[in-house]
Amino acid sequence: MSENRKSGLRRGARIAGAGAAAAVAIGLMSTGAANADTLV
Repeated sequence: MSENRKSGLRRGARIAGAGAAAAVAIGLMSTGAANADTLV
């Protein structure tokens, strides 16, 4: 029982980490596009 719960927490942490990385990448791309627009 505890073993199953531990793997579930680990999976949730991995999904949260992937989501955070994707959010950061999207944020960097959107700010980069905004900066490019101001430069042009």
